[in-house]
Amino acid sequence: MCLIIAHGDGDGVISAAVLKTIYPEAMVTFSKPQHLLRLLEELGDNPEITKIYIADIGLDRHNSRPIVECVQRHKDKIKLWVDHHHGSEKLIPVLKDKLLLDVNQPSCPAVMAINGIKVLPKWLEAANACDRPLDYPDNSISLLWNQAFRVIISLQAPKELRKLQYNFLEFLLHHKHAKYLANFRSRYELIAKNTLATLPTIQDVSQKIGFVKITRQTKIDKRLLFLEAYKKYEILILWEMVNGKHFLTLGTKNQKIDFLKIFSLSSGSPFRVRLKGNVDVLIEIILQQLNPWLDPDER
Repeated sequence: MCLIIAHGDGDGVISAAVLKTIYPEAMVTFSKPQHLLRLLEELGDNPEITKIYIADIGLDRHNSRPIVECVQRHKDKIKLWVDHHHGSEKLIPVLKDKLLLDVNQPSCPAVMAINGIKVLPKWLEAANACDRPLDYPDNSISLLWNQAFRVIISLQAPKELRKLQYNFLEFLLHHKHAKYLANFRSRYELIAKNTLATLPTIQDVSQKIGFVKITRQTKIDKRLLFLEAYKKYEILILWEMVNGKHFLTLGTKNQKIDFLKIFSLSSGSPFRVRLKGNVDVLIEIILQQLNPWLDPDER
C-alpha cells in the first residue's frame, strides 16, 4: 500500500492533490509536525505500507532528533519528501535526493514545480496564496479554502476540519463538493465583519508596531486581521487568553525582520507562542529583541 502524508493546511492539501495525480493508487492522510513522529513509527512498522510520500511537513523543532532517527530506520519506505520549511535540512544526509527542499519557495507545489513535477497553474497560485498571502494574491481556489478553513477553525471542530481536508482534495481532483465549499461563503461573512470591527481596537505600541487583544467569544479571521493591520503597521502583536493561558501571535510584513533568527523558530510569520507572566512585561521583552532589527524611525 502507498500512502501520501501531507500537512492539513491549504498548501498541504494542494500538495497532496499534486502527489495523488502522480501516484493515483496512494491513500492520503493529513498530519502536522508534532504528530509526525508517532505516525511514522506506526507506518514504518506496518508491513502493509510499502511506500510513503510526504509533503509540506517540516520537522518539529522541539523534537527533531527522534524524527530524523525514525526516518533513518524507515528511509527505504520513504520514497519522496517535499518541503519548504527551515529545519528540514537535517533530513538531507538521510534522504539525499529523495528530499526536495527549498526554504526560499513560497509553497510545496512551488518546490515541486522547480523540480520538474507538473503542477497546475491554478493549484500553484492557490498554494502560494495560502502560505504567503502578503506576496501572492488569492485566486478562486485559495479563497474557497480560506473561507471554509476560517469558519471551521473558529468553531474549533477537528472532525469538521478533517472532512474539509478530504472534501477539498476531492474538489481539486474530481471537481466534487463545490456546493459544500461554497456554503462556507455566507458563514464567513460574519467572521469577516467581526474581523474588520476589530481593526479600530488595535493600539499603537510604537510608530510601526500595533497590539490588539481578542476574545475567544468573537470569531475572527486572524489572517485577514494581520493583512489589514499591515496597511498601517510593520508588526502586529495579537494577544488572546485560551484556557487561562496567554498566547501571543506575532506577525510582520517587513522582510528584514527575521523571526526565525530572533526567536529561534522553525516556521515563519506570523507565529504563535504560549507565554507566562505579565503581558506588558512580555511585550517589552519582545520589543527589546525586535529593536535591533528595526530602523530608528520604526521603533
